[in-house]
Amino acid sequence: MESGGLNMVSEKPYKGVVMRVGRKLLQVSSGFLRENGGGGSSRIGTFLGWGMAAIYMGGRIPQIWLNIRRGNVEGLSPFMFIFALIGNTTYVASILVSSLDWSKISANLPWLVDAGGCVLLDTFILIQFIYYQHRTFEDTDVKGQNSNP
Repeated sequence: MESGGLNMVSEKPYKGVVMRVGRKLLQVSSGFLRENGGGGSSRIGTFLGWGMAAIYMGGRIPQIWLNIRRGNVEGLSPFMFIFALIGNTTYVASILVSSLDWSKISANLPWLVDAGGCVLLDTFILIQFIYYQHRTFEDTDVKGQNSNP
């Protein structure tokens, strides 16, 4: 039975109706998209990608500056930065492993810059964790030695 462009099969009318629907949109080849002008990256998507990169990386910079001004990383979870670092590293690797062709990389450039920049900034914050923890340990050790006559 054919209805409205859908292939409807009815085995037993009292059991219900089964509609076979294919996922043709997801099965379209990239060659077909290029031939019909659907390939490449969207300018709006690229613009939004660069905006997201600026906002996402820009959120790390005030935290780094605050840590420097306060001289500690109190209230921050190192695990959040470790997992963000791992996630962003694997994201960059997945894009680069997929293809090193410039046409594929350029389409993903805003997201590569964002993830790569966050890897650098998260690494800097983790270095701050290590530095301030080591400095606090040394300060406590020095105070302990000064209090004992």
